[in-house]
Amino acid sequence: MYESLDVHRELCSYYPSYLLSFAQVNAIIFAQSIMLENAKELVERFLLNQFVLSADTRTLSELEYFLGIEYRSDRSENQRRALIISHFSGNGKVSLETIKEILKLFSGENASVSYMNSLLSSKLFIDNCPDFSLMDCLKAVRSRIPAHIKYLFSALSSAEAGVYAGNHFSEFIFEEIS
Repeated sequence: MYESLDVHRELCSYYPSYLLSFAQVNAIIFAQSIMLENAKELVERFLLNQFVLSADTRTLSELEYFLGIEYRSDRSENQRRALIISHFSGNGKVSLETIKEILKLFSGENASVSYMNSLLSSKLFIDNCPDFSLMDCLKAVRSRIPAHIKYLFSALSSAEAGVYAGNHFSEFIFEEIS
């Protein structure tokens, strides 16, 4: 409302002062100021929706549909954004840097990625990743790796337990070998 008043004042500054003495002219200018304010909000939203990191949920849904990403209600908004961005990153030839970028999108952490003897392996620490989705991460990485290259993925996380059961449990490793 206050911004509309600012817009109204600015619009009034463009009119001759004798016209502003008519109530009908003021009513028209006030209506135009509200319309301009709404147009400004629409333009700002349009510009924000051009970028995945600032897009609203409706735009994210449209991008998921366009890219053929299956909708899952348990995905957070950040996970949805990471999955969409992973589809756009690294077009063309695959490289270790591309794989690192994709893994960083999902975890926020730097991953260790190496390639030796036709085996691509990666290690990712997921301690600081409350929104980490293993299946989405694997799917995004697998879509970039050629079929003739074997891929080993390790997601490492430390766990704290309040009960001592005769052995010290310090790490849990997800490994999938294909």
